[in-house]
Amino acid sequence: MPKEASFSKVERITTKKEYQAVFEKGRRINGPFMKILCSSGEKDRKIGIIISRRIKGSVKRARYKRLLREAYRRNKNMIPFDMKIVVVVFKDIRDDNYACVTQALLAMIKRAGVE
Repeated sequence: MPKEASFSKVERITTKKEYQAVFEKGRRINGPFMKILCSSGEKDRKIGIIISRRIKGSVKRARYKRLLREAYRRNKNMIPFDMKIVVVVFKDIRDDNYACVTQALLAMIKRAGVE
């Protein structure tokens, strides 16, 4: 797999401290089934994904996480390098396919003025 198409651990928000920093100073963009919080001026590009427990079934939550990771991995060249993004999914994704998730994520990033 080429280096630019990977999703390594250094690209993930992993600690509570990092999540709190984005929640406190990040810009919120609401969508139909998820919201994103973006904070710029960071030292590197990272993403964190949160799936609400309101979405019943661990299989469904895991699928949504996989879809969002894949959407980020394939389109991360459209996101500035100094950006941290937290994606919070709070409703069932009606059309849980890759195209729907990617389109929603990129539209929200564009609305945030990131692109």
